[in-house]
Parts: sequence; C-alpha cells; structure tokens
Amino acid sequence: MSAEKRRIAYGIILVAVFIVGFALGWYVKPVPTGVKPPDKVVFGLSWIPLGYHAFTYVALDKGFWADENIQAEIIRGYGSSEVLKALRSGGIHISEFDSSTLVLARSQGINVKATFMWRDTSVFGLWYVKEFHPEIKGPKDLEGLSIATVAGGSDTATFPAFLALNGVDMNKIKMVYVTEAVKFPMVMEKKADAFLGYLTSALPYKFAAKDKGYDLECMLWADFGFEAYGQTVGVSDELIKQNPDLVARLMRGLYKGLYYTIKYPDSAFQIMLKYQPQVNTTADRATIDIDNTLRTPIENAEKYGYGYMVQDRWTWTRDLMVKYMNLTVVPEVSDLYTNEFIPKDFKDLENSVATMKPASAAAIYGSAPRWSSTWLTTYSKPLEKPLSGEAFL
Repeated sequence: MSAEKRRIAYGIILVAVFIVGFALGWYVKPVPTGVKPPDKVVFGLSWIPLGYHAFTYVALDKGFWADENIQAEIIRGYGSSEVLKALRSGGIHISEFDSSTLVLARSQGINVKATFMWRDTSVFGLWYVKEFHPEIKGPKDLEGLSIATVAGGSDTATFPAFLALNGVDMNKIKMVYVTEAVKFPMVMEKKADAFLGYLTSALPYKFAAKDKGYDLECMLWADFGFEAYGQTVGVSDELIKQNPDLVARLMRGLYKGLYYTIKYPDSAFQIMLKYQPQVNTTADRATIDIDNTLRTPIENAEKYGYGYMVQDRWTWTRDLMVKYMNLTVVPEVSDLYTNEFIPKDFKDLENSVATMKPASAAAIYGSAPRWSSTWLTTYSKPLEKPLSGEAFL
C-alpha cells in the first residue's frame, strides 16, 4: 500500500473512532469557564428513613439542593449520639439530631452546632399497653417497672433527666437494653412493661397493637414538664468556619424542602416513596402531619422564618441536662446554636415553592388518602404550646 493510501486509511479510521467515541460518550465534556463543580454533601439521618424525613428527600428530588450547586446524598443513621460523632469526624456533613443530646455532645468536646430547629417540641415518649398497666398516669407510676430501650438512642441518653425532673428514682426502674426490632414485641409479650420511643417513629407500633385489640398509649414527655427543644438540624463548627457559604446553601435548599412538605404533604410523601418505598404505611404518612404541628411557633415563623431558635429555650434545654445529668463541662448556650444560616429571604423561598402547585391528593392517590381518620384531624394547625399526648393518641 502506497504512503498516500495509508494516510487516507488512517484518516478514515480516526474519523470512525471519533464518531463512535462521541456516540458512546468517550470524550471529556468541557467545563464552562467560571462554573464550579457541585459540592458533594452527605446528609445523615439520625435513624432509618421514616415518613417524617420526607422534607430531606423533597430537597433532593425537587433539585432544591442542586439549585444551590450541591450534590447531596442521604444516608441512614444509628441514633443522635452516633450522628453527632460522625459530624465531628467528617463522615457526614449535615444531620438531624436531638437537641438535648447535642448538649451532652458539646460537654464531651463534640463541637456541633444547631443551625435550624426542625421540631420546636420534643417527641420523646414512653409507650405501654393500657390494658396491661391501667395504673400508669404519670412518671411516678413507672417505679418498679421494666423499660426496654436502645442503648444508643437519644431518648435513652435523656431519660434520666426526664425522670429526675419529675422526682422519679431511676434506681427503682429496670432498664432493658435491646435492639429496636424487639422493643414492641417484648411489651406485647409482657417481657417488659414499657419501651422508650419517639411519638413519630414508634407510631407504627400503635397501629400494630390496635390490630391485636390493644391500646398502646404514649406518655409524651412534653406533657410532664419536659420543655426542651426537639429535633434540630446542624453541622460541625469546623464546617461553619471553613465553608460558611456551603452551610448557607445547604440551609436554603433544606428550607425549601421543609416548606414544600408543609405546603404539599401528600406530594412530599409520594416523593419520599420514590426513594424509600418501604415507608408506605398509614403511620409513616401520619408522621408528616404530626411534624407539621411541631414547627416554629407561627409568630416567629412569620417574622424570622421556620427553624428560628430562641435563647430562652436553649438555656432551659442546657440547664436541664447540666442539672440532672451531672455534666462537669457546661457548654455555653451561644455554642449550641446559631440563626445565622436561616435564609433571610425566606419569604421569597416560600413564594417560589408555593407556586409549584403539585397535583391534588385525589389526583395522586385516585381517591381519599387511606390514612384519613378522625384522629388525624387534630393536625391542622401549628401548636403554640407543648403537645398533649391525648390530642394525637
């Protein structure tokens, strides 16, 4: 073959390789000048994904974080104590966790700060079968009983403070440390008298007990003087120091996810199911409605935005843990939280979400949602005071 023919053959081969490579994506896409690659962020849930986590999946699915140039991933957690440690180590970047447990963590040198109050009221509860223990009316009635709980849970860590607040001798209570999966069966089989569980995450057990003909009651701590803040969202002090812009963008995307969930709970639940189809239960959907009563008191929400925190509540939360948990290192209240990253333009963010107008519940489900029941009608407005367990259960 002549040199000229070889050049033509090589040229044809190169053109063919280029065409095939382009079709298969074998080329490097140019990055536009001045465009920064997205920040990769891991959002750590404090527990397994449940219905009330819908707002995080909404932020992911609707592109609220992507709009802030954030590539987010959501992973499960193993209790507030563990996710706080993971925030310190950098294993996750942002998480939701219990406020009382944050006080304990700060006293132990785990420097994490709350940046957004997700639940203004604590949902810690103690569950028991009414038919087995009709005598239980308040915390003092727990003396002499056995209580099942998970060792790493935030409610477990805070339980001694709740008991002391109500004058209960913890030495007169038998704590049984088990896995989450066996707490409820132990109570139903009378191997334990009660178990600790959030009002929201333990709600499926109430439905299961009802199916067996029993009334599973929840003693909500907030009904007995426990005025600590509830579940909050936060990041490490280090991330705030090193990349405050990222924290601000994270909060903007999360704020829109939360507001969408408040405004369109049916649609938010369907988004959640796209990522976590196993949460398709009556109880999981109900937790969204419960959570929507636990938000920032409306007067603060209208003035400062959802998630706004006040010093008095954080002081109460801190002082409770210091007094009853015998903390030797007392965290400064100012180290526990900051309102710096609650979006200043929250009204604009809310308006942008409100105009989305997703399909109605009837269009989404084809009929009335199957979880509709008379006991859910109480969830229509944000509460201005701590919850009453009777209002829900």
